[in-house]
Amino acid sequence: MGIDGKKIPDDYDHPRSMAICRDLEQKYNLHKATEHEQKQGNKIFKPVDYQRGDIKSQIASVVRHLPKYYSFPTMGSYNALLSLFNITAEEVKGERNGQTVNGLVYVALDEKGNKASNPFKASLFGKDAGVAQLQKHFEQSKEKMKSNPARSVLKNTVELAIHTTSSEMDFKKQLVEQGINTVGTTTDGFTV
Repeated sequence: MGIDGKKIPDDYDHPRSMAICRDLEQKYNLHKATEHEQKQGNKIFKPVDYQRGDIKSQIASVVRHLPKYYSFPTMGSYNALLSLFNITAEEVKGERNGQTVNGLVYVALDEKGNKASNPFKASLFGKDAGVAQLQKHFEQSKEKMKSNPARSVLKNTVELAIHTTSSEMDFKKQLVEQGINTVGTTTDGFTV
């Protein structure tokens, strides 16, 4: 009700209501709602910092957007990509009420690659983060990679770096100069 006792028009006058909202935020020194939206957008593709807290939303900001921008044909390549953001994904298989259950959990990692958080079920991050959708993405990625012309350029660049460098550090440095990030894993004395 307005001062005159009549109903205030509620015809969703968005610009007017937003102007009033900004005035109130300024008058009472409140946080601006638009800043919150920008902060959410700024979280995209930043490595998870488990010490900063709010691990779930940090993981979500990476996991929800990776499939839109990257192709990865296997769970191993997905985990290699996630490791750049201090995250790992683990498949969970079990039985519940007599039915086989396949799932996925995401865990934040510290700087050394050790688990630094409790696991978060993939369902917390939406359908795109789950096993079924990732399997579809793996298949689509395999098809995309077969026909992608950048594949031969990437292959030639990596082969050139292998033949012209003498150490792993030089190899990685040369690829970074070409805009290619590398992820190395060591298994039983072999670096891949």
